[in-house]
Amino acid sequence: MILQLTTAGQELETRILTQGGQMPKIAHLAVGDGECPEDMSQMTQLTHETYRSDILVKDQLSSHAVKLHGEVPPDVETRITQIGLVLADGTLYAVGGYQPEVGGFFKAAGFAFSFFVILSKEQAGELAFEYNPVDIQAMALKISQEAKVSVDLFIQSYFINLLMLCSGMSADIARIKKHLHKLETMITNK
Repeated sequence: MILQLTTAGQELETRILTQGGQMPKIAHLAVGDGECPEDMSQMTQLTHETYRSDILVKDQLSSHAVKLHGEVPPDVETRITQIGLVLADGTLYAVGGYQPEVGGFFKAAGFAFSFFVILSKEQAGELAFEYNPVDIQAMALKISQEAKVSVDLFIQSYFINLLMLCSGMSADIARIKKHLHKLETMITNK
């Protein structure tokens, strides 16, 4: 999804170019479920913001374009109709409608939703970003530990069921032996 620069974003750039100063860092991607106005470039905030995602990955596509990845976690349920790029000073720098032709995307609880946006402009190379890179090794370790715990629980449960089955069989064997002993006694007494 390609984001368009907002008027507020353009005005901030112009003010910094003419008066000096430094462009605020891009802080996060905002997700919203509100109605998309006809001219989204006039937006100063999302119509109804529902979640703020850290920027997980930044890919420099060219000197004029950057691709940013975000994620909505499994515990968040929302309709996604808008995604905006927000600066550290709170300025809605760029925005776009998400699948406006079908009324957005309903993200149910129970699964994470990863997405990316593309910002394309001449000054893309000059922007500074704050982002939290994905730690693949930590994620793999967590998955491995969760799998080990699941396997251990399954094995323990299996052994408990096996032990219960065996102890039940022991009781059945003792009962059968008792009945056999009674039968032997009856046969020998006749």
